Parts: sequence; C-alpha cells; structure tokens
Amino acid sequence: MNKIFVILVIFFIIPVISAKVIVEEYNQEKACIGTTLFADLYEKKIMEIDMDGNTVWEYILPEEVQKHLDPGFDVELLPNKNIMYTAPGYGIFEIDRNGTIVWEYLSKKVSHDADLLENNNILFGFGYKDTLEDYQAVEITRNGTIVWQWSAGDYFNYPPYSTIAREGWTHTNAVSRLENNDTLISLRNFNTIIEVNTTGDIVWTYDWSKYGEAQHDPVVLPDNHILIAVHGKVPAQVIEIDKETGELIWKYGLHNLRRVRDANRLPNGNTIIDGDIDQYSYIIEVTPNGEIVWKLKEEQLLPDQYPGWFFKAERICTPQESISSDEQCNGFFGKIWCWIKDIF
Repeated sequence: MNKIFVILVIFFIIPVISAKVIVEEYNQEKACIGTTLFADLYEKKIMEIDMDGNTVWEYILPEEVQKHLDPGFDVELLPNKNIMYTAPGYGIFEIDRNGTIVWEYLSKKVSHDADLLENNNILFGFGYKDTLEDYQAVEITRNGTIVWQWSAGDYFNYPPYSTIAREGWTHTNAVSRLENNDTLISLRNFNTIIEVNTTGDIVWTYDWSKYGEAQHDPVVLPDNHILIAVHGKVPAQVIEIDKETGELIWKYGLHNLRRVRDANRLPNGNTIIDGDIDQYSYIIEVTPNGEIVWKLKEEQLLPDQYPGWFFKAERICTPQESISSDEQCNGFFGKIWCWIKDIF
C-alpha cells in the first residue's frame, strides 16, 4: 500500500473523528501515571485515554441508552477488566472490551450509581425522579433478585424533608458498601450522607450544608476519612473530613470551579477531580498542596446551566494491567493504530 495514502489517513481522517478532549497540563514527575476512564456526555460514549490524551479504548453507547443519560451516568472498571455503567431510568450494563454486553439489568429505578460487591451482587442507587414510596438503595443478585433494599420514606417522611422536590425527592446520587457491611448513601437533596446498617437503621449522618449543597460521590478512605465533592456554591469544593470527629482535614477549590461531581484519592496521594471550570468541563489531578499536575479539557463549550459533559472519572494507575497489547487493538481507534504499526 502506498505510504503517502497512509499518511493522508493519519493526518486528515483521524483528526476529524477524534474525541474533543485535550490535555492542557501534565507534570510527569508528580502525576499518577496511568489511564483515565470516564463518561463523556457530549460524545455519548465511554473513553479511556492515556496521560497525553490519546484514546486507548472507547465505547459508543447504544442508541437506546443514549436517551437515558440525564442527569449523568456512572462508569467503573471491574476486577475482570470489564466496564460497568448505568443509564438512569433504564438499566445497568456490563460490557467487555469488545463492547459486548455480558450482563444487564433493566429497571427505571436505576439512577446515578452502581457498584459490584465482593459477593458478586450489584448495589445501586435510585434518586432521579424518586418519590417517598421508592427504595433509594437496592442490592440485587446477578439474576436480578432483590436481596436488600432501603427506603428513605421510612425515616424522613416529615417536614422539611417530606416536601422537598428537585429532580426527584431525595435525588440519591451515590451508594457504597462499607467494610463493616453497612451502606453509605448520599441523599443529595437533603445535603446529607447517611450510613445504614444491614437492618436499615441509620447509624451515622453528616450534613454538608456548611460547605455547600448537592454533595456527590462520598468515598471512605483507609484512614476513616471521607472525601466528597460539594457544589451549589461558587467556588465548588472537594472536602475531606474525619468521619469520627467531623474535623476538616483537607479541601480544594478554585475561584472559578462551578461544579464538582466526583473526586477520588490516588495511590500517590493526589486527588483526581471531575468538574466544570468557567464554561468548560475538566478532569484534573491535584497534589495535596493543590498543585494541578494533570488537566483534561472537553473542548465543547457548556450550554448555560448545563450540568457538565463529564460526570465521573477514575484513574487506573497501572496501565500495563489495564489494557493488554491485544486489547489496544480493540475499538475503532485501536484498530487504526495497530493497522498503522503493522504497515510501518
């Protein structure tokens, strides 16, 4: 094949179809090297990119799923290297690296967040368009059998909680199973996260109103601290507190940080944050002292009042374990890259 033709393919075709994300900053010495997995609501796909912003894997969401991305969807890497994602009001899906659906659970109760548990069950939250009669946290087996569920209506059916309505009643946006088998639940509209035990009793609560409102994605760190994204005020902030004492341990915010929807602590002590800065969506990695060492930008300008193009993101700090050489040839971009390598 004529190499001039190949060069034309590389420099003219690929830029037209490439993703609209760019890496604006990258400090190789301080960043947690790896790949970043995230949901792109503008492109309606799931992407995994390297530190330079090159696409190493992507998955275009099926047409029917694309109708169910409001207000944002969760994407997580599973231990078997498959991907699990949610489609609010539609279902939960597990796909392999070829984009094949290997498991699905369809239900209008599915919302922002779903986690694979150690017992192979799935824990998911329901909050988008939820009511006092709904269950906000549900655990199912792989065959769809409900084995545990929790309803906020059993505990918060009184003023002022009972009269709240903003994209649902509680708008529960995160659920996670703790090491003690309790469940952490983020009730966004109540500005509160709670811990409930296996019988459903509330054993711990924390009100985030002093830092803002509409908290997202609480994560319990190994030292029993809680890391959480809080917006509703400008600047939005990422907050870390001591779970036992409520003491503020660490916070991060930029003067023009409008929203934050996700924050995760990385193995090197940095924090990866998903949010909007001015009129653009960003994923940034910051050091404990607040230095930005990696910054990914969605080039598409946000419409006014739109909640953002990125919803959740995670850094996979061992890229050699994340994507094998064979897997790098999967997907549209992977096939083109491997084709070019074979030619030259």
